[in-house]
Amino acid sequence: MFANNSDQISDQFNGENMARATLALTEKSLKELVVESSERASISHKDPGISGSLIAKRRVLQSEILVVFFFRNQSIGYDQTRQIGVWAGAGRNKSDYGVTLKEALAIYREWGEIAKNHPDIKAYFEAQELRQKQADEHAAKLAEIEARKGTVAHLLEAYRASLEGRHAYRETESIFRRLPDSFLNLYAKDVKPENITKIISDYLKAPPTGGGIGNTSKTNASANKRVTGDKLRRYLQAAFNFGMQADNDPLHHVQSGRIFGINYNPASAVKRIDPDNANTRSLTNDEMRFLLEEINKLSPLNKSLALTHIYFGGQRIQQLFKVEWANIDDKGIILIDKKGKGKTNKTSEHVLPITPRMREILSLFYMANRQAPGPFSLNGQILVNPGTITDLFVSLNSSLIKQGKAQKFSAKNIRVTCETYLSSQGVDKQKRAWLLSHGRTGVQDKHYDRYDHWQEKFDLLVIWQIYLDSLYLNNC
Repeated sequence: MFANNSDQISDQFNGENMARATLALTEKSLKELVVESSERASISHKDPGISGSLIAKRRVLQSEILVVFFFRNQSIGYDQTRQIGVWAGAGRNKSDYGVTLKEALAIYREWGEIAKNHPDIKAYFEAQELRQKQADEHAAKLAEIEARKGTVAHLLEAYRASLEGRHAYRETESIFRRLPDSFLNLYAKDVKPENITKIISDYLKAPPTGGGIGNTSKTNASANKRVTGDKLRRYLQAAFNFGMQADNDPLHHVQSGRIFGINYNPASAVKRIDPDNANTRSLTNDEMRFLLEEINKLSPLNKSLALTHIYFGGQRIQQLFKVEWANIDDKGIILIDKKGKGKTNKTSEHVLPITPRMREILSLFYMANRQAPGPFSLNGQILVNPGTITDLFVSLNSSLIKQGKAQKFSAKNIRVTCETYLSSQGVDKQKRAWLLSHGRTGVQDKHYDRYDHWQEKFDLLVIWQIYLDSLYLNNC
């Protein structure tokens, strides 16, 4: 409707006769105005009570004759003209662009009402256009911010990218699959503690499928769901912590450009899930003996895998069973922690001395897996999946529970049992930490060498392994 709103002040008419003509402004008179022989230059129209006039002016553009509508306002101190648009024509000659007479009259009357209170229409429309420009710029900025607002899915994607190369990178892929689309599509800044609580609660309420090899143990599956549920809570908490810092991280903006706008961490308010002390319980002497007896029934390679985990004191599965041949030397097995220790974020190394008893257990791997990347392989080609070790102990526990010989435990309880036993033998906390590679402080890490305390660790492993052998009279 507003074909052209640019100002055309009266000076441009250069003295042309804009006086009100006696000819009425109609479709017929407009047609006569575009006739080549017409001597009339313009037609004007004014409604009673309306400020200003509507002017239809004849214009010749190259070989084409056009009619252009103008609004002219003559007030005390002002004589201003503003173009409304080019007449669209009528009948067969009507074009698809331009302004009809009816539309021009409507605009004239609208502007005439404005001119009553704003006789300086040029200044009025300039102010209007400036406000519109500012509003458009503001809307564009809001649209850009809206387009860059990060959803939960964007947040988790950016968080996982920051974990690349670490064990948590693959684990979070599995953990975050449990999140529904309705949650992933929320803006990260809009997530509330109750959203996370409900997701974890729904996951825990879902019937367990059974845990371990063969999925036969619903008891362990239920315990594992609690462990997984709490992992989900912890990883979401870590992701939101990441998001709170990402908005001020130039590298994040280069890689993603998403704005999360997170003011607080909703996952930090969600209560920790206690898996019935599933990972903090120490096995009794009887449970450990029954476990060794059960392990003795396994196939040779599975038996050696289970004994390796136990006789090394329950070291972290992700580190121990990913060891490659290059990480084994005369001093022992070098475990590599890619995510760092304690308050540091540096890759750290931890050497496990190979005792005579461990050489016996490892001998089968040494013979069978020389062509594999490392010793711990079930097919002589690729390293065993750490999840296989976890499932192996779930299966062993399931069997012992059915026999009434043990309560719930997992592979992680071996580490607790080892530390508890060494403590009962008078080994202080610091020495236990050397063997089990607990987090080090910044000062400890600065001066740490992977071969530090090698002899102490060797002696502690011997103490632990003698205890294990005594439980089953060296028959495992």
